Amino acid sequence: MAIRERKVKNKRNSQGILTGRSGIVYDVNVKVYENGRQKSIAKRGFATRREAELYEAQIKLELQTGSAAMVGYGPESKQKLKEYLPKWYESYHHNLAKSTRYSYWSGINIHLIPMLGEVSLNKLTPQMIDDMIAQLREKGLAENSVRYCHRILSSALSSAVKYGYIPNNPAKNIMTRFSKNAGRKYEKYTVEQVQQLLAFVHGNVLETVVLLAVLFGLRLSEALGLRWRDVDLTHRQITLRGQIPCDLPKDAKIVPHLEPLKDRDEGETRSFPITEEALPIFLRLRHCLLYTSDAAAERSSVDLGGRRIIKKKKKSRSNRKNIRE
Repeated sequence: MAIRERKVKNKRNSQGILTGRSGIVYDVNVKVYENGRQKSIAKRGFATRREAELYEAQIKLELQTGSAAMVGYGPESKQKLKEYLPKWYESYHHNLAKSTRYSYWSGINIHLIPMLGEVSLNKLTPQMIDDMIAQLREKGLAENSVRYCHRILSSALSSAVKYGYIPNNPAKNIMTRFSKNAGRKYEKYTVEQVQQLLAFVHGNVLETVVLLAVLFGLRLSEALGLRWRDVDLTHRQITLRGQIPCDLPKDAKIVPHLEPLKDRDEGETRSFPITEEALPIFLRLRHCLLYTSDAAAERSSVDLGGRRIIKKKKKSRSNRKNIRE
């Protein structure tokens, strides 16, 4: 028989993790002849007979159609996911945007390795991936985040197929189905709610960021990357040139450079018009900045959209004393 039962003292569960309990596993060994020599396509340790039967049927079908390849049986196929995934990321991350690299690396280290890291490439099954998805949902992870973890794993396993480490991608044969409208649904703010929000942050350190998000739909990284030199109050236009780097340390006080905008190449910009209603708000923010900065303590002349504000430097006590004398 191609499928054989085997008793083990320490059986793995559906995720490939040792349980410390004895049980029965199933091994598949299909004999093939190549150039007059007999070879074996073997895979051991299936948790259920059903998984073993599906694998056997798949191999036999591929042999009949001539699509079976002797892959997935070298030393590379036996490496554990905790070893393979970081190496795959290092060779693959150059294809990703910088912000996407961070999310891929987080998904690998926060979810995939802790849950499937002990499983070898050639022992990973669709059921293990289905179980992982179910556990992520039970933990309360958002549906879009669960789908994202599956996408990262599927991409990594597709590369393993191309490398010849495994014959097929188990992430593409799962039973789980993701809804097209998965994820949280947010209600849009009404005009009254926006007015209340702007009134609440008026004069607050968050006012500028909230204002940019409300008026122009800027992302947080884009709003924080906007500088006053990018705001042309004379021609009433904002030019977005970059965004805050996604890997900026939390305690950073200086941003040495900005990253290119998402979906834009280096040097490409996005522009937004400053409406008649928004102009007074920008004038007030600029006015507050000038009169609360150290530079405003000195006599200055600044053009704010055609309005010239002049603040005279106060005379020192010593100067006034000399004048009296």
